[in-house]
Amino acid sequence: MNFHHIVSILQELPEDQGSDTLTNFALELSQYDDNQSREQFLLLTANLNNNIENPSIHSALADIAIYTEDSENMVLDALNLLKPFQLDDYEKEQILTRINNLLANSDGANHSLLVNNALKFSNNEEREQMANQFIDSKHDIETRHGVLEALHTGTVPRSNLIKNQLINIASSQSDPLNQAAKNTLKDLFYITYQEYEQIKN
Repeated sequence: MNFHHIVSILQELPEDQGSDTLTNFALELSQYDDNQSREQFLLLTANLNNNIENPSIHSALADIAIYTEDSENMVLDALNLLKPFQLDDYEKEQILTRINNLLANSDGANHSLLVNNALKFSNNEEREQMANQFIDSKHDIETRHGVLEALHTGTVPRSNLIKNQLINIASSQSDPLNQAAKNTLKDLFYITYQEYEQIKN
């Protein structure tokens, strides 16, 4: 019987019993630092409804996100399960340092996901600066669309800095983000008649 099958059986137990069993199993796995145990821990945690409330599980997730060296995907899985409000300022700083290190050395496959997580765990001022940086045309289109999505969801604050960057993109016919930038400006920002004339063509 493989691990996924075991998890499925546990999920079929009555809610309280199944949840407690999954939580205890996850806590046991969190004590090990080999990759197989970490992967199994992440799978279990993804199936827990109460993992946010368990400080030991939160701590294990943070450790995976900060210290796992040889699996970028595992770091991203842990980041996906963590919530910013669970972390103190020091943990956020450590996580952002880790994400920035990964961005500096990433082969590009996970670039957009790393940027999204950098935005997720930053404060508003940092998010504004990051969004302005990563929406630039030197970055891949998926990453740039991710910044627009973060604007629409409210993760990135609307500011004049971002607005001016979007106007520049919307004014450039050769930029592949041209139309999306126009739509974002019209949907989310106050634009003057002069600004509308600048981007309408």
